[in-house]
Amino acid sequence: ANWRWFGRGLVVVGFMGASLTYWQLETHEVAQRAYREDLLLLQQKHADNPIASITQYDLDITLNEEFPLTVQGNIRLVNPNSESIDPLILSLNPGFEITVLQLNNEDVAWTHTGTVLKIQPHVPMAPGQEGVLYISYSGDVDVNGFDLQRELGEPRLKKRDGPINKGSMTAWITDESVFLPARSRWYPVAGVDYGHENGRPQSFATTQLKVHFSKGLEVITQGQPVSSDTVGLSVTQNWVSEKPIPQLSLNAGLYIKVEMRVHDIDCAFYVHPAHRKQVVFFEDVKEEVVEALEQIIDAMEQESGLFYPYERLSVVEVPFQVQWYFEGWEETGGLTFPGVLMVEEDTLLRL
Repeated sequence: ANWRWFGRGLVVVGFMGASLTYWQLETHEVAQRAYREDLLLLQQKHADNPIASITQYDLDITLNEEFPLTVQGNIRLVNPNSESIDPLILSLNPGFEITVLQLNNEDVAWTHTGTVLKIQPHVPMAPGQEGVLYISYSGDVDVNGFDLQRELGEPRLKKRDGPINKGSMTAWITDESVFLPARSRWYPVAGVDYGHENGRPQSFATTQLKVHFSKGLEVITQGQPVSSDTVGLSVTQNWVSEKPIPQLSLNAGLYIKVEMRVHDIDCAFYVHPAHRKQVVFFEDVKEEVVEALEQIIDAMEQESGLFYPYERLSVVEVPFQVQWYFEGWEETGGLTFPGVLMVEEDTLLRL
């Protein structure tokens, strides 16, 4: 009889523990949802402000030193509107703390509230006027600082495969892996993302990105890698895009890199060492693979009348925990960016 009561007590304690855990998780999710709603309202409040156009990013980026991400550099802007801009509104993930901000080499008043970076120039930015914004910031990406209307629709990727839950990570920075899609606002962009009647106006900018990271990793972003220097355990790479692009993504990881020239395009395939055999399998027929790819690209260009606009294409394997969302009827984010195509790792495992 004593053992029976002891067993019943364990059941009650287990049930109470499970209930408490569920309540804590639910409370945490409710708080996160309320936080995203506040960020959304703040963005919508600034949606009617005239928006500057960014024409160039010249950024120095450091991964996983004092902070997960440290960025400093110049951003060139122009006012494309017929009216003056005052204040100047940009977006930056709320997980980053700004330490220095200047406009045209002068200190100006600014606030970074939620995702909204509000800059007060000394005089309004006149139509056609150009300016240079210098900014320095650091921190870690806040995954609740974007995808603010994720509850309106279903996740873009189904993350259950039988009994296995793949997870739903939207951005991260770790010592061995970095996944920063453009929509995470890991770098400043003009305007806000929500509240526009006809969608957020896009800026097309040339880029010069200097990235510092640990030896053994591969970094992938937009443009061409024009130089790479290794000092001790630190690597510095310079990536340049002379063709204006609308988005910037940043990936890093432990990759095997395979490069080839296909249809006058510099192609690079980044695969995790654990999946090396999926690449080595095609090594003996490399020329045939290149020829087949060129034929596919030719056929697509002839059928669509569209031509691949960039000098480089990077195909990057990413962990299958990655996720993005439909926000209502509209899909936000994804795995395709200018010059960078990301592929979930389980896609390779099916080869």
